[in-house]
Amino acid sequence: MELKLEEEEIFWIELLPQEIQFHILNFLNAPELSSISCTSSYWNQISFLFWKRLCEIKWNKEEIYPSEDSNLSNWKAIFRKQIGLEPSEMVFEYSRLEQELLTIQDGTVIVYKGKIGGNQAVKGNHPFVKPTEEGKRITLESFYVEDSKEKIGFRFVQRDIFYFEVTILSSPSKSSSDIGREPCIAIGVGHSRFPFVGEMPGWRDGSFGYHSDDGRKFASMGSWKYERPFGVGDVVGCAINFFTKRIFYTLNGKPLDVAFSRFTEESFWPIIGIDSNDPISINFGQTPFQYNFKVWRSL
Repeated sequence: MELKLEEEEIFWIELLPQEIQFHILNFLNAPELSSISCTSSYWNQISFLFWKRLCEIKWNKEEIYPSEDSNLSNWKAIFRKQIGLEPSEMVFEYSRLEQELLTIQDGTVIVYKGKIGGNQAVKGNHPFVKPTEEGKRITLESFYVEDSKEKIGFRFVQRDIFYFEVTILSSPSKSSSDIGREPCIAIGVGHSRFPFVGEMPGWRDGSFGYHSDDGRKFASMGSWKYERPFGVGDVVGCAINFFTKRIFYTLNGKPLDVAFSRFTEESFWPIIGIDSNDPISINFGQTPFQYNFKVWRSL
C-alpha cells in the first residue's frame, strides 16, 4: 500500500511578492511571529530576519550584528534570553562625605585629590551575578572595525566570565603623603557592604584585590606574592569566572595566572581602592578591551 504524504498548505500570503510579505511580517510581535513560524517550513526559514528586528527593538539598537559564535545565530533564542548589563549601565558609587576629595568624570574617570593614607574605595552600582541560563550569559558589546576605533554597531556575545579594565593615568601633581607611604591602587571585587572609606579590596572578608604598590594579591585579610607592581600607563583587567570559581587578572592585554580560586560567593561588585592621586579610567566594554577575548585561555 502506497502512502501519500500531504503537501504543506500554501497560504495566500505566500503568493504575494516577497517584499510585501516582509512588510506584513514587520508588524508582528513576538507571540504572533512564533505562531506564524510554526505554520510551515517556509515561514520558519524566513522568520529569523524578524526575530533580529525584535531584538533590535528590545535593546533599542539600530543594528545588531550576528555573533562570530555560531551558537548565537538563533535570534529567537536570543530574544527570549536575559541579557547582561550594557557597559553604559555600570557606574561607580562612593562616599558622599568624601565628594570634595573624590570625583568621577563622565562616569569613567576617577580622580582622588586627598593625601595618601585615606584609603578611599569606589564600588559599581550593579553586581556581577552568577549566570543561571544554559551555563553562559549573553551580553551586548560594541562592535568595532578590525584594527580601528570606529564603532559600527553592536553584537551579541556569549561568555562565562565578567570582565573590566582599569587604566592608570598620569597626574599633573605628585601624590602627597604625611606618613611616608607609597600610593596604591587596588583592583578587585567584593560584597555589597564593602565600605567606601578605610579599606582596600582584599583587606576585608569576602573581597579580593590586586595591589599596585607591591604587586601582591589580597583576599579576606591575607596576602601573597602575585605579579609585578603596576602604575601609570598600565592597563589592568579583572575577570571573574563563576563556573570555574576563579578570578584572574590581565596586565596590558596579557593574562596573568589565576589569582584566586574556589570562592563561594554567587555575586560580586566591582571595587577599586584608591590611595593615589593618579587618575584612573574604567572600561566595562564601552571601548575595545586591551585583552583579546578571541584568544583568551580558559582560566
